[in-house]
Amino acid sequence: MPRMNPCPFRATVPPRFLSLPSPGVVALLLVVLLPGALGAQRAAGPGLASTTPVKKPAVVNGVVTSFDETTKVATLIGSRLLQVDLSSARILMADADPSDATVPPIGPGAHLTALVEAPDITITIFPPPPLKALQAFVRLPGLAFLHGEIEGVGTDSFSMLHRPILVDSRTVFSGEDGGNPVRGLSDLKAGMRAEAWVVADGDTLTAAKVVAHGQPAPKPIFFRGVVKAIEADSWTIGDMTVGVTVDTKIVGDPHLGDVVDVVAKVVNPPNPMMGMPSRLVAVSIVKVFLPPPPFPGEITSFDGPVQAMPPSGTMGLWKIADQMVMVIELTKIEGSPKVGSQVTVTGYTLPTMAASPVGTGSSGLSPMASPFIALSIRTKS
Repeated sequence: MPRMNPCPFRATVPPRFLSLPSPGVVALLLVVLLPGALGAQRAAGPGLASTTPVKKPAVVNGVVTSFDETTKVATLIGSRLLQVDLSSARILMADADPSDATVPPIGPGAHLTALVEAPDITITIFPPPPLKALQAFVRLPGLAFLHGEIEGVGTDSFSMLHRPILVDSRTVFSGEDGGNPVRGLSDLKAGMRAEAWVVADGDTLTAAKVVAHGQPAPKPIFFRGVVKAIEADSWTIGDMTVGVTVDTKIVGDPHLGDVVDVVAKVVNPPNPMMGMPSRLVAVSIVKVFLPPPPFPGEITSFDGPVQAMPPSGTMGLWKIADQMVMVIELTKIEGSPKVGSQVTVTGYTLPTMAASPVGTGSSGLSPMASPFIALSIRTKS
């Protein structure tokens, strides 16, 4: 009966394969392999092994101890293993308003947070090259950041978070209030939201930079309607009544019964506590040119791609299959055509005249080579 191997998972090697190589072979292997092994160890650095590539972006942050203006390389906490190449990065001030594109200075003591490219190749040299930054945020040394509501404004200071903050000739202002830019202390008002970067001298805080925002500017309102009444300081157009001032632009000499396009803005009363409501004031009133109806037999159709459209809405001039097409209020649009869509256009040609933008002439009209008036636009693809 054969004996069982007490180590069934151990491979059995014939004795002839266990003999050692000759001294000449050993020496040859050392000559070939040893320099490469030592070189790899020196390249990888002490205690380091080659790492697998990483492709996802990463983040580093720390205090800048030095910055090379020529190479744009920042060294963090004094280590050559923490160097960040900012030469192609978008650099912003930390905690800044998104609209603030001010590039902050970088120097010792600044705090840097950088989104960096992780290498997609194996790196075996030591020290590794600087990390390539895609975007960086800098918080300047010696500054504190406050975000809150302005509680009051004085002659040389304002208050936030129940703390007075002085301003001086070096304070930088930005932001807006109701569409008006914030340029200085006189533009600040109680109730505005603000970000302030301040420096301290004992118990005195001085603003280095202030970004403040008040009420956003109301968006203009556009509508089309028939003129029903004309008063000295207001017009009734459709179901809307709009104020008319010396600044209102009236184009085309519209009268009662004419169709007009109106751009208006909401004007708030100077003292809302008196119960006065907001009102619409016309920025412009433009008489609409309505093309005459087609004669029988003039209606035609053609197919083609949409090459251009008005910047907003659908009414106005389109370019379809290299033809200028006028889309009016009566045009029936089927589907959701966009630039590149294949459409079928049905309509008729209007000789020599078409609507023009506001301000091109007293009549609101300008000559044009045979525009095509669209009665319908049907989207095919």
